[in-house]
Amino acid sequence: MEKSPLVTLINNSLDTSFGIDLPEDLLKLQLVQYIDELINTNFGHLVFLLYRIDVDEQKLKDILVHTGGANAAEVIADLILQRMSEKMRSREIYRTETLGSEEEKL
Repeated sequence: MEKSPLVTLINNSLDTSFGIDLPEDLLKLQLVQYIDELINTNFGHLVFLLYRIDVDEQKLKDILVHTGGANAAEVIADLILQRMSEKMRSREIYRTETLGSEEEKL
């Protein structure tokens, strides 16, 4: 099976061990369950993880306020997935630019 770079990045960033071949919908479901568990048992660690992976605190607060009855774990999971996708895109752009400049030197 092909390893999912998104799952790998999430596992490394959150110290989790989600299955490496999870489809994105199941990844989100497991992520929501993990976050819900942290909300209920170790909120401080959740805050630390959100800080560590650089989820925009103000954006999170705004979404939670404006969605009222939305499941907080789902909102947080969406923001984590969004942030991880941004990191992957950024790394790919940087990698492409770096490879391009290395080829120009040759």
